[in-house]
Amino acid sequence: MLLDVVDPERMRRLRARGDAQATQETLNWGAWLRLHRTFADWRLDVLMQGGWDGMRWEQWQTGPQALWPGQMLETIHHTPAQTAQAVLSWLGDKNRPGSASRHT
Repeated sequence: MLLDVVDPERMRRLRARGDAQATQETLNWGAWLRLHRTFADWRLDVLMQGGWDGMRWEQWQTGPQALWPGQMLETIHHTPAQTAQAVLSWLGDKNRPGSASRHT
């Protein structure tokens, strides 16, 4: 599940946290995640270059393409507690055989 929020709200929240994460790089990462969610082969170098040597990327590249489950939760109108509850609910749905997630 991709937890997302519109970029102006993302920057507002990050600035309020005060941990220096309100950067263009953070915005770029969010944009990459949204594209990768839809296009699993989008800029794989972002994941594969400069990472841990123990990762086995060749298995991912030569095997069947692993796709995201396709779920995204827009959190602009959610409190942290509501977001956590939505994720827990989604996880419960994923563990029920034959059950589709209610969150899109």
